Parts: sequence; structure tokens; C-alpha cells
Amino acid sequence: MCRGKVENTTTRNWSRSNCLLRCCARIKFRGVRYTHLPHGMRRSILFLVLGIFCTFLLVATISVYVFHDVDQDETGDWNGAFAGLAVEGVLFTAIVGGGVALLALLGRSLFHLKGHSPRPKLGLILGIAITALQYPWDWLGRAAIPKLADFSLGLYLVLAIVFCSVIIVRDNYRQMKLSRAPEA
Repeated sequence: MCRGKVENTTTRNWSRSNCLLRCCARIKFRGVRYTHLPHGMRRSILFLVLGIFCTFLLVATISVYVFHDVDQDETGDWNGAFAGLAVEGVLFTAIVGGGVALLALLGRSLFHLKGHSPRPKLGLILGIAITALQYPWDWLGRAAIPKLADFSLGLYLVLAIVFCSVIIVRDNYRQMKLSRAPEA
């Protein structure tokens, strides 16, 4: 229990911040009881987007400055090639993150999983994995079928969105099962 008195005013004992955090959950503001928000789907999607973007920047840096894997017209202009890949990374992050958020939220409402949320660490790992696999997929697509390289990248976008959405909804379902399991 807290030793300090926490009141519903603006003058509080801020030196006991840990005590204040524990007591704030019990304070009523205008008849509505304050409780901490559940981690929710937003946190998992934000971690997914963070994993995608940070990994994309790392992969872009390695592919441009180490492997010199750029278009023929950008050879020698490494900073311009990296800027182009950074813009591509922002678009990739927005498309995959937005698609996964939309499909995962639809899956949550379809399977009635609203009170439960997936683990945010899973979103981060998925973001890192799909971005790390995108470069080899692109390279193999350009090497195997040069005429269908754009189709290969489009196919990868669709597969990445569907795969991440299925994994996130499945983890959401698993978290629901774990919370409903009887305690032994």
C-alpha cells in the first residue's frame, strides 16, 4: 500500500512516483474509474512497423554501401541510391503495416477476439523477418525471371501481408485461450 495520501487535486506528492502510479488506478475522475489500457493491437502493429522500417534501413545500407547493389544509372551516386531505397522502405512499411493492421483488425472482429491482444514482441520479430527475407526474394526474382521481377515483388507484398495477419490473429487467439484457461 501507499504511504502518501493521493487526492483528486492537482497538488500531489510527486516524489513518490511509484506510489502515485499504483494509486492512480484507484482514483475516480467524474464517476469514471481510471484503469490502464490493455496493450491492444496498436502496440503490436506499431512494433511490426518499427521492425519493418529499422530492418529495411539496415538492409538498404548494407546493399548500397557494401554490396553496391544499385541500378546501372545510380552507380557512383551511393547517397542518391540510398535515398531512393529509404523512400522505398517508407512505402513498403506503410503498405505492409497498413495491410496487416486492416486484416488483423478484421480477423479480430470476425473471430470475436476483442478483449485479448497479441504479443508486441511477435510483431517486432515478424517485421524483422519479412524485411530480412524481402532482399533475397527480390534478388532471386531478378536473377531467375528478370521480366517478372515487378510481379515477384508484388507477390511478396501480398504474401507478407497475409502471412503476418494470420500469425498475429493466431497469436491473438492463443492469448485468448491462455487467459480463459483454468488456473491449476
